[in-house]
Amino acid sequence: NLASPKYSYFAKVAKDVSAGAVLVSAFLSIAVAFVLFYDAQKFWHIVLNYIKNPAFWIYTALCITFIHGGILKLLTKGEKNNG
Repeated sequence: NLASPKYSYFAKVAKDVSAGAVLVSAFLSIAVAFVLFYDAQKFWHIVLNYIKNPAFWIYTALCITFIHGGILKLLTKGEKNNG
C-alpha cells in the first residue's frame, strides 16, 4: 500500500518513470502535429539533415550513457559494493 505518509522509494521511481513517459509523449505529439499541420516533406528533410550532423550522434551517445547510468543507479540502490 503506497498511500501512506511514509517515504516510499518505489513510489518515487514510479513517479519519475511516469513523468518521463509524459515527457516522451509530449515530444511525440509535437512531432505528429508538425507532420499534420506542416509539410511532411520539409519535416523529413529537416530530420534527415539533423541526423547527418555529427553533433547529433555525440549528444545521443551522451544521453544514452546518462540514462543507462541513472537506471543502473536506481536498480542498485541500497546494494553495497563488495569490491
